[in-house]
Amino acid sequence: MTRSLATTAPSPLATLKADVEGAVRAAEQARAPATVEAYSRAWRSFRAWCKDVRKLELPAEPATVAVYLQHVAEHRRYKPATLDLHLSAIVWGHLRHGFTFNRRLHPVADVRAGLRRQKGVKQKQARPLLVEDIRATVTSLGDEWIDLRDRAVLLLAFSGAFRSSELLGAVTGLRVSDCKRTRNGYELTVRRSKTDQECAGMIKHIPEGWPETCPVAALDAWLAWPGHEPEAPLFCGFNRWGKCSGIALSRLDLSRILKRRAERAGLDVEGFSGHSPRAGLVTEAVEAGVAVRDIREVTGHKDVNVLEGYVRRNRARVRPAAKGLL
Repeated sequence: MTRSLATTAPSPLATLKADVEGAVRAAEQARAPATVEAYSRAWRSFRAWCKDVRKLELPAEPATVAVYLQHVAEHRRYKPATLDLHLSAIVWGHLRHGFTFNRRLHPVADVRAGLRRQKGVKQKQARPLLVEDIRATVTSLGDEWIDLRDRAVLLLAFSGAFRSSELLGAVTGLRVSDCKRTRNGYELTVRRSKTDQECAGMIKHIPEGWPETCPVAALDAWLAWPGHEPEAPLFCGFNRWGKCSGIALSRLDLSRILKRRAERAGLDVEGFSGHSPRAGLVTEAVEAGVAVRDIREVTGHKDVNVLEGYVRRNRARVRPAAKGLL
């Protein structure tokens, strides 16, 4: 009598379960983690407000969303950019529950347009960190490891026009292996950025500079620290005893480092943020007559109009277009 062989193939249900889990993980990567976190907070805010005033049934009525926008604009003083984020979060929240919400329907679109006219769409902009500011800041630093780190952070942030999330962070920030020393400077590989969520990657070329503000020399000095491993974060934290923790600095640390170091150098830090080095590089480059295409090579901007918005310094210092023509 012939025995039948026992099958060891996985059941279709088990295979399907693995595929479903994989699809869920892929869907979660459709947006940047910071975007999902912001949308989640805004969606929870909308749901909580709906519980206070009425029972929310999805899909929400356009009138309900319109009143919510008016409420947060008046009582929380949200500006148009924040209102648009909340509106996008409401659309996102509906999709996650299997519904659609059309943000262009009346009265949502009309209320949004009216609030934009009332409040204006100009956004608060970070004060640019200019050359004299960064020179005063980095020349006041000492030779301790934490000073070497902060000097490299600030000079790289400026010379490479880095977004804080490109420079710092455990996931998107630079690693030691992303730094390639060249004859005239460094090539830094940015693996992911705000405008490159699919990780095509870009190379930022960091040139040598004047001795006191040279980003290449600053990075050389920091990389001389013996604790660096190839896949470790390029910039890590220090504990209270001055020992390196090995934990990557977060993108919020750029603002903290800048303000702390600039204040110790005797500068007014009002308006400075983690965006200030990037804004400063663009402002100084434009005023120095650097071509827009060359600036875009450094910043990674896709939209020239957005790039122009970074020129925040007194426009009187920029050569007027009509000068010398009349």
